[in-house]
Formats: sequence, C-alpha cells, structure tokens
Amino acid sequence: MKRIIYILLFLLSAPHVYSQKILEVQQEFKQDTARIESHVRNSFLANTADFVQCMYYLFDEYDKLLNKYYRLLMSTLDEEGKAALKSAQMNWIKYQTADRKLLDNISIQIYKNMEGGTMYHYLSTPLYGYMVKDRAIELYNYYSAIVESKYE
Repeated sequence: MKRIIYILLFLLSAPHVYSQKILEVQQEFKQDTARIESHVRNSFLANTADFVQCMYYLFDEYDKLLNKYYRLLMSTLDEEGKAALKSAQMNWIKYQTADRKLLDNISIQIYKNMEGGTMYHYLSTPLYGYMVKDRAIELYNYYSAIVESKYE
C-alpha cells in the first residue's frame, strides 16, 4: 500500500518537476539574451569605433551562447544525431566564413564608391553579429524542443 502511495505521489509531482525544467531553460535563455541586448542598447556610441566595438561585443557574446547551446544540444542527442549536428555546424561555419568574405568585399566596394570614410563598417560589422545570433537562437530552439518533448 505504501508503495502505491509513493508511486502516486511521484506521478502527481512529476509534471511540476518537468514543467519547472522547461521554464528554467526558457528563463535562462531570456536572461542571457536580455543581458546582451541591454548592453548593446545602452552602449554610448559617440563614433564609428564605439559602434564597431559594440557590434564585436554582440558577436562575441552570441558566439558564447551559440557554443553553450551547441554543447547542450549535443548532450541530448544519440550518436547519429551528434554526427548530424556536427556536420550541420561544420557546414554552417563554412557558410558563415564564405558569407563574411562576401560582406567584406561588398564593404570594400562601398568604401571605394564613397571615396573613403568610416561608414562602410556600418554595413558588414552588424551582420557578423546577427549571423551568429541567428544561429545561437536556432540551436537554442532545437535544444528547447528536445527538453520540452522529454519533460512534457
């Protein structure tokens, strides 16, 4: 009889534990991204160099999140999934590298067309950060979907 009561208590409390895990994952991601976005919004941008520095901060911080959610996602996958994620990430890195070269080339062309100046940084620098941000969000969404399916 006691065993049945313990099993019932466990089953009744389990949904709360599971939903708590989902909320923790979501809350952590919201806090991480809010911290980054707040820093960027509240940065004093007196000149182009400040703007570029701010965009590199965005890039670096989202790169840390990308790596965090890559590792978390990797830890939830079976061997086949791990191989697929690794392959997808390697292909994304190749794409990002090629796209950055294109953006650099476009920036140089704009610089030449404008006969100098510092404005060309406004084209390519933010895009580097946003490419990494988008990938970090994708990896978080994949991880979150697995967590939700596991704990619902």
